[in-house]
Parts: sequence; C-alpha cells; structure tokens
Amino acid sequence: VTLYAPPPTPERFVPVLDFNVGTLPSDEAGARYNALGFALRAGLHCAPAAHRRLGTIATGAVRLSPGLFTTPGEIDAFLAATRRILKG
Repeated sequence: VTLYAPPPTPERFVPVLDFNVGTLPSDEAGARYNALGFALRAGLHCAPAAHRRLGTIATGAVRLSPGLFTTPGEIDAFLAATRRILKG
C-alpha cells in the first residue's frame, strides 16, 4: 500500500488518507472495497493538480476519511479488507 501523506503532527492533522493498493488502478481498488462493504472514493477527487504533484495523475488514488466515531473494530475490518485485496 502506498500512502500519500506526510506524517501527522499535533499541529497539522487531517483525517483524509489517499492511497493506492499495489498496482491496482484506484477505480478497481475502490470497487473491491465497495464489494467488501466499504464506501470509499477513487479517482482524481476533482483535484487533478494535487494528483499531478503526487504523481498519481494516471492512476488516481483511493480516499479514506475516518472520523471521530470510527471504531477500532472498523479500522481492523478495513485493514483485514486491505490484506484480502492485496492477496487478490
């Protein structure tokens, strides 16, 4: 998994994670997460300039936005889904 984010600091934390899973195109990865019950956005997110800077203009990225009420169990389920997608 390639995560496109600087390390968070107490002064600067945004709960939005852009990433790609292996060599899967972002739309394919998004569809696989969707099939496993996760609602994620995939693609350029109306921000092509940001994707040019990240080097993901051709593939886009998958976007996850955990929130205040996201539980540790939901995070564990997401990580399990990621492992499943990586295994194919």
